[in-house]
Amino acid sequence: MSIMQDYCRRNKMCECIISSLLNLQLEEDDADRIIDRCFAELSKLYHPRRCFLFLFCSLQEKLELTHEWCESGTFAQKGKLSDFSISQNPWLNVRLENNEIVEISDSEDLSPEITHVRECLGLQGNLTFIVPIKSRSEVEGFLGIDIIGNNELYSEYKEILHKIADVIGNTLSNQRRTALLESKKKDAERRAQQKTDFANYISHEVRNPLTSIQSIIEVIERSNLDNLQMEYVGILKQAVTSLLWVVNQALEYSRSECGAIVLQEIPFNLKSVITGCFDVYKEKARQKGLSLTYGVSENIPAELIGDPGRLCQIIGNLVDNSIKFTQQGGIDLHVSLEHEDEKDLVLHFDVVDTGIGIPPECIGRLFERFSQVNTPGPCKCKGSGLGLSICKNLVEIMGGRIFAESAPDKGSRFSFLIKFRK
Repeated sequence: MSIMQDYCRRNKMCECIISSLLNLQLEEDDADRIIDRCFAELSKLYHPRRCFLFLFCSLQEKLELTHEWCESGTFAQKGKLSDFSISQNPWLNVRLENNEIVEISDSEDLSPEITHVRECLGLQGNLTFIVPIKSRSEVEGFLGIDIIGNNELYSEYKEILHKIADVIGNTLSNQRRTALLESKKKDAERRAQQKTDFANYISHEVRNPLTSIQSIIEVIERSNLDNLQMEYVGILKQAVTSLLWVVNQALEYSRSECGAIVLQEIPFNLKSVITGCFDVYKEKARQKGLSLTYGVSENIPAELIGDPGRLCQIIGNLVDNSIKFTQQGGIDLHVSLEHEDEKDLVLHFDVVDTGIGIPPECIGRLFERFSQVNTPGPCKCKGSGLGLSICKNLVEIMGGRIFAESAPDKGSRFSFLIKFRK
């Protein structure tokens, strides 16, 4: 076989090897198997005595022999060599940083630096190629092959070593990325479970006793009490009701955050849902002298399919929030048709109040959990800071979006869009 024929044969073999390794990367997620396959392909091409891989330890100061392939009769070095200190071998370190393929022979006139590298790496051939392994331009370690052969014969085919090193570098990078994603997934699952456990604990240890206290208060109310006793019972009832409301808000937020909310898909009458929701808050509005009104566009069907309970919860939270920050005037809810097709329609809900308004710099954090806007003047209203965050979570779970417009002393408009089936 002529030199040119041998060159073409080897080039063709190199192309096949790289193509095979790239396909393996797409099919295989086990880094060890991919590295073992790289060693196997190198053995076909170079017929080496030994292939090895040194990778940085966690401290990024020393390299450890992590993978090794040896032909029959060659002594394996894995488990026998000490970790390789890159800082004590600057001659090699500089060449790895420069992405050079390093050739080390077994010549007798080697410099002390190269001799030290040969001893530390346990080299066993009369020629060794050391190839940097890089990921995102950072040196991760190096690939090495010990060969018994002629330097000139192998040196002209060294470029494939860079390509195989790239395959290993990409494999290690993908492995780290996969491990990071898996770690984040487990962390998210752990946090979700903690939220679920918290919700269960609060429900059992706090809400249930409060509900019992509330029931006992109602029984006491029906007994023969004088005016002072009735006043005390009224204060107690209001305190328990307020505390129960905060607990329920915290539970609802916890459920929405950990994805424990399951939406219903049932028929309902839109106006009936709004009326029922307003019935809960009309007395609260009346006590402050506020009007509470709503309107539904005529082109919206009376019957829809969706989750009426969650819709009522969103409207209720927004109305309650508006009542809290409105001293005169009123709150109006208007529902219009945003979009419609054969099966679905998107409704646009606007809750508009004549309250104290919100400074522009506070609009962006309105829907963040535990976020509260300072309210100067006579309106000093405090809550859990979860109501609007719960609204945002529920609207997004229902496939919609929520936003607000406001200005100080000009009231506020809270709007949300939700899709329903016809």
